[in-house]
Amino acid sequence: MKKALSLLLVPVLCLCLLSGCGNSGANAAMSLEGGGSLTVNFMYFLTAIQKSMYASVVEAGGGDWNYVVDAERGTTLADLLYDVTLKSAESSLICEYLHDKVYNLTLTEEQKQSVDKQITTLTQNAGSKQALEEQLSQYSADITTLRRYLEISLKQGNLYNYFYGENGIYAVPEETIRDYFKENYCIVTHIYFNLSTKAKEDGTLVSLTEEEKEAKRMLGEEVYNRILAGEDFYTLKEMYSEDAYESEYYPNGFFVTSDTTFPTEFTTAALDMAVGEYRMTESTGSGSGLHILYKLPMNEELYNSDSTVYLTIRSQLVAADFEQRLAEYADRIHINEEQMSLLNVSVVPAYVY
Repeated sequence: MKKALSLLLVPVLCLCLLSGCGNSGANAAMSLEGGGSLTVNFMYFLTAIQKSMYASVVEAGGGDWNYVVDAERGTTLADLLYDVTLKSAESSLICEYLHDKVYNLTLTEEQKQSVDKQITTLTQNAGSKQALEEQLSQYSADITTLRRYLEISLKQGNLYNYFYGENGIYAVPEETIRDYFKENYCIVTHIYFNLSTKAKEDGTLVSLTEEEKEAKRMLGEEVYNRILAGEDFYTLKEMYSEDAYESEYYPNGFFVTSDTTFPTEFTTAALDMAVGEYRMTESTGSGSGLHILYKLPMNEELYNSDSTVYLTIRSQLVAADFEQRLAEYADRIHINEEQMSLLNVSVVPAYVY
């Protein structure tokens, strides 16, 4: 549950004490110096959207937003939701400010029409404008709030593309991606013994018996000792490895970093090994197996040879750069604590699109 909730890092019941769903500075819950503002009603709507994004995660853990995820601090899922909503709102205001006033970007006519079309479609689905207003009132919102949310979302996308899209002004240089690969990844290959399943004559898979697993462990130990005694790793790999996918999908070896792409035991051993070292480790879980690892020299020129690794690195670097650029304007954000005290994230339902 804690791991799942760490994902809550991205971008409502109309209470009687709330009035109006506009976004004027007078009743702003959050504002940016020289920029726009957001009402608590908008914050409720934003909370509902965030809640819909992570409702399945919470449901998988019992469906209780008051579930305590940090007993020492007394932090609940609702507390995390509040923090995510706050962060999303801050980012929205900063992006809007950068879009409109720093880089002088504008929504295209096509984008403006897309907002109109979305609202028209929602109105038609609801049956009338009044019916849509009533639906939105569940989230303390109205059509004006909805329109503002849609426009800000488009501005965030415009800004991101202006920064990092094709010919983006802050596009990540290839050498930066290559250097990240060199500094954070290692390359290994292995001889693999499957300890999980075997194929029957009809092709179906069945679990190995404990005796069969032990026999493979003994074979793995024998092969490992032969390598240490000087026999050629690749010759033995050709003879014994049960990895049918490495040559096709990982022709240059496995690119390993401290994420969850590979089994934990595999990753830990690979990162800990010295170049040229052999090590035997057993991975657990659904695809358990015995690995005789061989650590290859780092070749940074392979940084773009695996599209998944390349795009992962690029996305991480872009996200870090984007967050840093937004953070430069964080001290311009003003939070009206009195208005924000009206935001009770526990009572808002998840937004139904």
